[in-house]
Parts: sequence; structure tokens; C-alpha cells
Amino acid sequence: MTIEQCYKELGGDLDAVMGRLLKKERVEKFLLRVPKDPSFQQLEEAFGRQDWQQAFAAAHTLKGVSANMDLGNLNRAAHELTESLRNGVSADSQKLYEQTKDAWKDACRIIEEYKASSGL
Repeated sequence: MTIEQCYKELGGDLDAVMGRLLKKERVEKFLLRVPKDPSFQQLEEAFGRQDWQQAFAAAHTLKGVSANMDLGNLNRAAHELTESLRNGVSADSQKLYEQTKDAWKDACRIIEEYKASSGL
């Protein structure tokens, strides 16, 4: 899998990331760090405790990480969840959390497939 194919599967815009990071090596370096980012684990823990303020903070951080790396599908899901939690939990928050969880798992799987196919 090429980095272009990886970004296509992620629903992201490689050109936008290249505009910020300038080199594919930098994109790759930071992309491979995404699965290690603690934001989703913090989100999961906050949802388990029903700590909506912490859930908002974690969702907001995850949104930022996914926006910086232009991980389209994950970014859209994290954005919607962040907005639903902005003023506390809403009726849609659980559904949006599940969508974000699925998008996180998909992003991590795609990034790991890219890493494996690249021999990294």
C-alpha cells in the first residue's frame, strides 16, 4: 500500500497534509504515531465513567490530531462527537461515540496495514 492509497482509505487529503509537513517522510513519521496517541483511550475511559467534561476534552483532542493529519473519516466522526458533548452529553452522544470508535479502529487498522506493507 502506498501512502496515497492509505490516505484514500482514510478519507483524508494527502495534499493538504503535504502542504503543512512538506515531505512524505514527515507525513509518514507523524501518521505512524497516530495509533499510539492516548486521546481515544482517554475518551473511552471518560465515557465509561460518564465524565462528560473529560469526554469533551478527549474528543476535542482527538479531533485536533485527526485534523492535523487530515484523517478525514476519523476527523468527521470526532468533530461531530465533540460538538455533541460541547455543552454536556446529548441524546446523540452515545451513537456518535460508537461512530468515532469505529472510525478510530478503522484508522488504526489502515495505518497498521500501511506500516506492514511498507516494511516499517
